[in-house]
Amino acid sequence: MRRLLAGGLLVLALAACSDDGSSADTDTPETAPSPTGSTTTEPAGPTYVALGDSYTAAPLITDDAATDGCLRSPANYPALVAAELGYTLNDVSCAGATTDNLRTAQGTSTGEAPPQLDAVTADAELVTIGMGGNDGAVFSRLIGCATTGASAPACGAPLEAAIDEVGGHLTAAVAAIAERAPEAQVVVVGYPQIIAPDADCPDLLPVAAADAPALAALNERLHTVQQAAAEAAGVTYVDLYDASAGHDVCSDDPWVNGVQTTPGVGLALHPLAVGQRETADLVLAALAG
Repeated sequence: MRRLLAGGLLVLALAACSDDGSSADTDTPETAPSPTGSTTTEPAGPTYVALGDSYTAAPLITDDAATDGCLRSPANYPALVAAELGYTLNDVSCAGATTDNLRTAQGTSTGEAPPQLDAVTADAELVTIGMGGNDGAVFSRLIGCATTGASAPACGAPLEAAIDEVGGHLTAAVAAIAERAPEAQVVVVGYPQIIAPDADCPDLLPVAAADAPALAALNERLHTVQQAAAEAAGVTYVDLYDASAGHDVCSDDPWVNGVQTTPGVGLALHPLAVGQRETADLVLAALAG
């Protein structure tokens, strides 16, 4: 019973990063503004374009009401990086985005978000990309393993294969960015540690202790694939996975929220404000290096 409850809670919590682009914002009235596709700052400096999914958008980490279905926070790491560098930000990250949404429009609860690559123009000096976890419904399938148990057939080789495919998608994405903005510095931003092998905090992360090691290994596999893709493409990789060791959901100082969605804190199983600050610092350090 605990495993079934855990899986149900986690699948619901991850609705904002589902493969079909659905989000926790499904009750937004139809009269709400349609997505503009981006969050921009006043022109002040070099152009920075942020591409990504909900781990870039960072839904609900501030009390600001989301104005569109992409659930972008004004205090996510792209906003912090742009403010620190004095860059003009064009943030098109969107909850639920897959790498397919770099080239195709994404349906959201308030309308369509344009293809993210449309934001990448020749004058861009910096482009960050943080996505891949929704490709092949990797995140949703990973959390589904909390329901069936990590030893279930669908949680073994098939899920590993889906994760491995993310690498090719990212490599192709970097090539497309380079074609549009050949002078831009491209940075791939990875995912943090969400679950540790010894995870045991059922109120925050209701996963059976016996399943934690296997789920943690899949979390790490996604990081490894992203890192290899960035290296193969010859671009910078921000290793958020290793940097967030000791900051998983069950830790005393988490960078990722537990299963409780709280406006002003964060969406369930998504970044917390402290995690976005740390991510911004890692991106800035990578750029300085």
